[in-house]
Parts: sequence; structure tokens; C-alpha cells
Amino acid sequence: MKTLLTLALALAVSAGAMAADDKKPARKKGAPPVAAAVQLPKEVELTAEQKEKLAAVNKEFESKFADATKERDSILTDEQKKAQQAAVKDAREKMLKGKDAKSAIDSALKLTDEQKGKYEKASAKVLEVRTEAMKKFAESLTAEQKAKIPALAEKKPGKKKKDAK
Repeated sequence: MKTLLTLALALAVSAGAMAADDKKPARKKGAPPVAAAVQLPKEVELTAEQKEKLAAVNKEFESKFADATKERDSILTDEQKKAQQAAVKDAREKMLKGKDAKSAIDSALKLTDEQKGKYEKASAKVLEVRTEAMKKFAESLTAEQKAKIPALAEKKPGKKKKDAK
């Protein structure tokens, strides 16, 4: 009976190991996930063909995006990186978006004057790569899908807001 249980356990473990081989390769322990250059709101539903195109565009821009992000993040100290993570979490909890979120995160970083210049330049490079990738992918989107993406939505002509005095 003991031998039968041992054999069953060995079979279960080996079957689990074989099933694990079919999965994607695990990233290195402690390594951050690689962010995609093109990220879409959940409301945008893609066809199978569009999903393939999105994957191809993200794959094409993966190294450029990772390099630009790494360059930007290398400017920050470990303490600033922790403050950034906390500020991002706080901004999400407060549901801050756009300029409000950026302002909250930037103030938490407490960058030196030297860091500010480098960080702005590196952030611009990250944005440039993301914009280039989005433009390439946007060719495969319908007008309805584009309307659901703030960066691609056509601006409607109308009154411009004036600064309150």
C-alpha cells in the first residue's frame, strides 16, 4: 500500500512538471514585469487579428521601450523609486488621472535640479517610443475603437477653457 501511494505521488509530481513545461517561461525571481509599449483601456475590445497585431507591435517595440524605461529609472535613487511606487499606488487609490497624477508622483520624487533635467529628457524618450508604437498599432483600429482611447480620440472643436483669474 505504501509503495502504491509513493508511485501515485511520483506520477502526480511528474505530470505536474510536464504540464508546467507548456507554460510561458517564468521571469527571473525579483525581476520586474516588462510593461507593454501599447496599453489599451479595458473598454476596447479587439478582434483576434487585432490582438495578434498588438502582440507584434509590443514585441517590436519591447527592447526600445525597456531601454528607455530603464534609462529613466536609473536616474532615481532606491529611496526615490520607493517613493514613486507609493505615490503611484496613492494616485490610483485617489483615482487621480493625467496631470493631477503626474503632479502628485513628481512631487513625491523630490528630484534634484540635475535629476529633473535628466528625468524629463528620459521621460520624453519613453513617451516617444510609446507614441510611435501606438501610431503603428492605431492603423488597425476602427473609428469606434479609437474613440475609446483618449490619446487617439479626435478633439472636438469648441470653446477653449480660459484660465480662471
